[in-house]
Amino acid sequence: MNTLKSNIDIYPCFIPVRLSDELVSKLCLNTKKIKLEADHQFNYFGMLNLYFQKFFAGNMSLQEVFSDLPIENLYLWSVAKISNDIHVKQVVNDRKKFNNALSLIKSNNSLNKASFAKYNKLLQPKRREFGYRKGNMRVGDPSKIDYAFYAPPVDKLDVLLENVFDFVKSKNISKVNIALIAMFQLIFIHPFKDGNGRVVRALTISFLEKELGVIPAYLLILYFKVINPVNYYLALNSYREGNIKEIKRFHVEAINWAYKSKKILFEFIEGYIQQTGLDKIYNYPSYLQVVVKSEPNECINQNIFKFHSKKEGKNISINTALLNVLNQFDYYLRYELRTYQQSKYKQ
Repeated sequence: MNTLKSNIDIYPCFIPVRLSDELVSKLCLNTKKIKLEADHQFNYFGMLNLYFQKFFAGNMSLQEVFSDLPIENLYLWSVAKISNDIHVKQVVNDRKKFNNALSLIKSNNSLNKASFAKYNKLLQPKRREFGYRKGNMRVGDPSKIDYAFYAPPVDKLDVLLENVFDFVKSKNISKVNIALIAMFQLIFIHPFKDGNGRVVRALTISFLEKELGVIPAYLLILYFKVINPVNYYLALNSYREGNIKEIKRFHVEAINWAYKSKKILFEFIEGYIQQTGLDKIYNYPSYLQVVVKSEPNECINQNIFKFHSKKEGKNISINTALLNVLNQFDYYLRYELRTYQQSKYKQ
């Protein structure tokens, strides 16, 4: 690990070691010992995508997402532009950009400096800078964490990025290991003026989906970014100091949490199937569905409620069984968040 004192202030400038075969072999998890499960195939993946992407498509904090962004409001804005909340609009628009970037990444067989910059531009909100940085950049807010550091000097970016781009093409390494190692290497490099996190999350999910499945991939990123980010940055700090074990331990912990949480989510779904008497919850309208024919507000049954949007001239169907599932899962995530916050204060 090469650590140099920055001329700007007391925070060190960290230049990560290039991903050599020897280093990668030490960093890789033994995925044979991790039970990688197949994803459930449901018809409402679009609804679940929006639910999970509300947490990390933009810059909203977890607390803001829970308190200010009810799930139904996000969908109402998505399908019928019904909302006066600027945060709702922001998250839905960020989510659209995120999906577009994911599609572009998946369709692009090669990752290079030009395509990487394109993802950064696509994901940036209006009036925010994009493109590769031309000066020094500090990673981490020193008012919140005591392990902030400066990313590598600009003249090191090309070599370090090319090393990562070559690494992600590896054929003999699992996509899970490629995703996890490339993610923290790119966090250290921090190549863009702004929006580094968005690009890294999109790239990581595109790799994770191939082996973990869609929902565990989102849950894994949720764990990194909003449930237990403090311990992730502590693990990164240990890596900077030459300790590989902590980052590997955290990766295993994150994968286990993702699968545990996925199991809980689908237990909620099965519970509501039994409670409501629906044979297959996903055979009903996927949470919110635009209905072309205009009809008055009505309750179709105890689980599907339809109302008319005068603004858009459309009817919206809400599957309240699915709504209850995700509201219940919100409470689970809040509990997990409190648990990790309390453990942080005890350290």
